[in-house]
Amino acid sequence: ATLTCADSNYKLSTNELTLNWTIEQATIDVAQFTWGTTSYTYDGQEKTVELANLPADVTASYEGNTGTSVGTYTATATLTCADSNYKLSTNELTLSWTIAQNGAYDVTVSASAQYFVDTLPTLSVSENEIEGEVTWDKDQEKVFGQETAYSWTFTPENQNYATKTGTINLTQVSGYNQTYSENIDNVWTDNSTYIYKDCTFNAPINSSKKVDLTFDGCTFTTGYTGDGGDKCIYLTSFTNLVVNGCTFGGETTEGTMSTAGYALDLNIYSTTVDRIEITNNNFNTTKGEDAESVAISIKVRLGETDKPTDVKGTIGSITNGVLILGNTFANTCDTIYIGSGPKGSTNANISTGAFNVEVSNNKNDVKVLERYLYPEGVVVPEQLVKANDAQTFGNKQSSTFELVSSDNFSQFVEALNNAEYEVIVVNSVSYTLAQDETLTIPEDKTVVFNNAGFLGEGTIVNKGYFITVNNGNIIANVSNYSSISSAVQFADQVVVSKDIVVEDTIAVNKEVVLDLNGKKLYNVNDIWDTANNNWSIISVRQNGNLTVKGDGIILAKENDCYAIDVVDGGLLTVESGEMIGNISSIYVNEGHADIKGGKYSIQQLSTSSDPYAFVLNLLDGNRENGTATISVTGGTFEKFNPQNNKAEGENTNFVAEGYVSSLVEGSEDTYVVTKA
Repeated sequence: ATLTCADSNYKLSTNELTLNWTIEQATIDVAQFTWGTTSYTYDGQEKTVELANLPADVTASYEGNTGTSVGTYTATATLTCADSNYKLSTNELTLSWTIAQNGAYDVTVSASAQYFVDTLPTLSVSENEIEGEVTWDKDQEKVFGQETAYSWTFTPENQNYATKTGTINLTQVSGYNQTYSENIDNVWTDNSTYIYKDCTFNAPINSSKKVDLTFDGCTFTTGYTGDGGDKCIYLTSFTNLVVNGCTFGGETTEGTMSTAGYALDLNIYSTTVDRIEITNNNFNTTKGEDAESVAISIKVRLGETDKPTDVKGTIGSITNGVLILGNTFANTCDTIYIGSGPKGSTNANISTGAFNVEVSNNKNDVKVLERYLYPEGVVVPEQLVKANDAQTFGNKQSSTFELVSSDNFSQFVEALNNAEYEVIVVNSVSYTLAQDETLTIPEDKTVVFNNAGFLGEGTIVNKGYFITVNNGNIIANVSNYSSISSAVQFADQVVVSKDIVVEDTIAVNKEVVLDLNGKKLYNVNDIWDTANNNWSIISVRQNGNLTVKGDGIILAKENDCYAIDVVDGGLLTVESGEMIGNISSIYVNEGHADIKGGKYSIQQLSTSSDPYAFVLNLLDGNRENGTATISVTGGTFEKFNPQNNKAEGENTNFVAEGYVSSLVEGSEDTYVVTKA
C-alpha cells in the first residue's frame, strides 16, 4: 500500500505498508458420499458397488468392489479432486458389502411313501435344477398312527444357494404295502395298537389278544381257521377295530348253516370293546357248496362257543356300538349276523341287544339276521336294509312306551333309570300316574312325550328334562343349567320347572319362548367375561328371537352381570317376569328389545351422576346408527323413568308412541308404562 498525506503540516512515518494474505482450499467432507447398492442376492452375475453421488470434479478408483459368488467383500474407493481449490476430508473410503445366498428357488420334496413302518422313507427332490441332498430331522419324535408333519432339510451342493426346510405329512403304521402269508397274531402284544395300510393277507387273521386294530386299504383272502369254517378275520378279545376301504375275496369253501365261512367274524367274549367301524369295504368272497354268504358276523358272549365247558368270564360288550357304512356287498357275500346273550340263552334279540349296530348308506342291499347263540344253527328271518338306506339294530339309547300308566309304570321307571338309556320316547295321548306314584327324571335323561297330556295325580320330579311334542311344537321342561342350555337350541318353548343356578351365559340363537313358570334363574358365581362377550344370564344373539313370560325372576349376582343382553341383531320380547341386573337390567348392544311387561331393577349402581340411569341401556354407537333400539309398551321400573332418563343423554325416551310412563300410585320413584 503506497501512502500519501495531502496536509503539508504532516508527514508519514513511512510511505509504504505490505501484507501477506491467503485463500485456502475448501474441504469436501467425503462423509456425504454414499454407496449405491451394498447387498445383493446371488444370481450368477457379477455384482459391483460404487459411490453414488460424487461431485463432477471428484473421481474414484476402486479395489474389491466386484464379486460373483456368495460372500462378504471389502471395497476400497481412492478419491481424487481435479479442482485445486478443494481438498478432500480423506482420500479413501471403505465398505463391507455382501452377496447373499439365493433362496428364491422352489424345492419339491417327496417321500417314497406316505406311510412307513419303522424307518422314515427315502426322500427325493424334483422339479428344480439345483443339485443337493435332502435329509430328515433325525431327532424328531415319531407319532404312531397319526398323520404327523415330519421335518426335512435340503442342502444345495452349490453354496451360493440357501438351505431349504419343510415338512411332509406321514403316518407311521405297523405294516405298509406288505404281503403276509402267516397269521400276524404272533407279533401282537396285549394293550397295543396296530395299523395296517395297503397290505395283503394271504393267511387268515385269528386272534384273542386285547389289541387296538386298524386295517386300511388292505386285501384279504380266506383261509381255514378251524371249527367255524373259513374266515378272513376272526377276533375274540380286541379293544377297538377299524376296517376301512378293504377288499375281502376268496372262497368260503367250508361251512354249514352253523359253521359258516365268514369274511369278518367278531366273536367277542369276556372283554369290553369300545368301538367297531366297518366302512367303505368290498365284500366279495364267493360261496362254496356248503357255505353261507356271510360278510360280517358280530356276537358278544361268555366264551368262544358259549358251551358250559367254555365259560371265560363275564359276557362281552361293545360300549360305543358298531358302524357298518358305505360298503359294497356282492350277492355271494351279502349277509350280516348280529347276536348277543348269556350262556344258554335261546335268543339274542337284535332290537334290544347288548350293543348298537348302525347299517347305513351301503352301496347295495344287505341282509341283517339275528343269529341265536343257542340252539346251534337257528337263524331268525332276515331284515333287508336297502342300498343307501339306514337302520339301527340293538339300539339301547332309546326306548318307546305307547302309554305310561299304573300298569307299566314300573317298567317305564326301570328303563328311565337304566344308565344305558338317554332318551325315553312316550307315544301317547295321555300321561297317567296313580295318586301315590312319583316319576323322577334323572339329570342325564331326556324324555319325549309325543302329543301327551298330563292327566295323572302323581308327582313328576324333573331333575333332567322332558319334551312334549304338541302339534309339531317342541316344549322342553327343564330343571338344571345343562338342560336349559341345550333346550333353547332346539325347542320351541322352554318351561322352567324348578329354580336353576346358571353356570354361564345361556345363548339363544333361534326363535324360542322362555316360560319362567314362576321359577328363578340366577347365578352364584361370576358370569361376566368380556373376552367371550358373556355379559348376562341370557344373551339373545344372531338369529335369536326370545320371548320371556311366566312371572318368574332372572336375578344376576350382585356386582356381576346384566339380566339379559341383545347382540348381533337379536330380538327380545319381555311379556312378564322380573329382571334384576347390575347397572343395567336389559342391555342392547345390537338388535331390538320390546318391553311389553315385567319388572326391572338393578343392584349395582352406576357411578354416573344418576346411579339409576342405565336400567335400560343401548350401545351408544349403535343407537346413533339405528341398529340398537328399545321399545317400551309396558312394565314397572324401579327408580327409572323409561320416558325421561339419561341412558342415552338427557331426556331419553324409550316409551313407544301411544304409551305413557307415570309414577305408581303411592310411590315416589317407581314408574309404570301404560297406554296413553
